[in-house]
Amino acid sequence: MIRAHHLAIVPLALGLAGCLSHPLPPPAPFHAYGKDSAWDLIIDDRNITFIAAGQQPVVQAKPPAIIGIAGEIYKTPRINVNTVHGTCTASGRTYRDSVQVTVDGKAYEGCGGEAGGAVAEGVPGGALEGRAWRVVEINGRPTPAAGDYSLSFRSDGRLGAKFGCNSIGGSFVRTGAVVTAGEMMATRMACADPAGSFEADGLKVLDQPMTLSWNGSSAVLSNAIGRIVLAPAS
Repeated sequence: MIRAHHLAIVPLALGLAGCLSHPLPPPAPFHAYGKDSAWDLIIDDRNITFIAAGQQPVVQAKPPAIIGIAGEIYKTPRINVNTVHGTCTASGRTYRDSVQVTVDGKAYEGCGGEAGGAVAEGVPGGALEGRAWRVVEINGRPTPAAGDYSLSFRSDGRLGAKFGCNSIGGSFVRTGAVVTAGEMMATRMACADPAGSFEADGLKVLDQPMTLSWNGSSAVLSNAIGRIVLAPAS
């Protein structure tokens, strides 16, 4: 965490099964989460992206789905995905599907679809950019009603953030449902809790590529590190 008692602008180094008639796959993006290890899988209209803590994201072109007896199957040179329609529980939440993923020969078990059985909405072009967002939750912890907890994504690729204390700015790139923050700058002020811990946790999420999903009008940015929930500011 950045600690000082004067204002300054400093860089933040952010790195950034058998075949039968079956309903078509759910609308993109499809989002899955690890059960026993921290990973995220996103399937959008073009790509399958696997993100795990401490690893470079693996991105493969999305192949046509194989419609299996239990769910959809995707096979690529590096990533294989098998979805099984049926409730799945991870981290105390219930999801619509069980998901088996193999990445470069290593197997992972997880749950997919939105919690409570709702399917994640597609990512409409421009829905994230050009709007004012309030940060309402970081890693399941609601932010205070008072104070500036906000994120903005401009159409020119600039990002602005405030987690109750320092002003943070930089660049970002969105490719389908994957949002990646670039090198960022921030003011340097001492941040008392709760702002201090919210800022530290928020920056850790921004440090890795994030997958974008929707829960009604709220936007959810998540990765293996955590998740940030945004609501329209007005």
